[in-house]
Amino acid sequence: DIDRTEDMVKGGKITSWYEEGKTFKDVFGEMAEVLEKAKSLAVTLLLSCDEEVLSAAGYEDDVGRHLKYAIWLKKMQGGFASIISYNFDSDKWNKADCRAEYMMLAVVLEAGQGCLSIEKCMDAYGEENLCLRLDREKIDTVGLRAISSFLKQLQGCISTANAADAERILTKFAPDPHQKEWMESILEKASSLPIDLPHIVLPNVVEVDGEVSLKEYAATAEGVIDSVLDRYTGEQLA
Repeated sequence: DIDRTEDMVKGGKITSWYEEGKTFKDVFGEMAEVLEKAKSLAVTLLLSCDEEVLSAAGYEDDVGRHLKYAIWLKKMQGGFASIISYNFDSDKWNKADCRAEYMMLAVVLEAGQGCLSIEKCMDAYGEENLCLRLDREKIDTVGLRAISSFLKQLQGCISTANAADAERILTKFAPDPHQKEWMESILEKASSLPIDLPHIVLPNVVEVDGEVSLKEYAATAEGVIDSVLDRYTGEQLA
């Protein structure tokens, strides 16, 4: 009922809705996947702050609090690292997952009040680096309020087919040009790390004369190539 349904974010009557025959993907297009993934990440962060949920899973008191901090820190680190999937020149993301992860980081950073910070520091090797700091004491206040508000706005857009407001949210929580140095720092550090080939070379399940077996490869660059060539067809690799 359009006249009786209230906008959960702005109040008053809703101004948009799903027309007959229109689906979520029809309305939001390329934004749909990002919105769904951002929503699921936000719900994960919120549930990790619910003591009843943690207790039901067997995590109580200090163990539950440590788990909550670990989940939030992992999501914030993931959002920080995800910026390598963003092209600052074209203003495009390579992966919807990465865009959604970055949005969680951006939401908490915007909340301020010392909950989350990313700043230059000296690492354990005496080299300049970027440090991400999350104040565990402010997760249940600053962080929780920020993510709750974000999720409410997101759900409001999804429930009322409000693609215009959804686009404004995605634009608001997009990387700033100065954050390009984050990407450069991550790539620079990553390039100096040794490649752990044993964890990159994947075996394949193959069938020979009706018998199924596991084919393994040498932990070398050639092994990586052979593994990929055996796993995919020429069309898939094109």
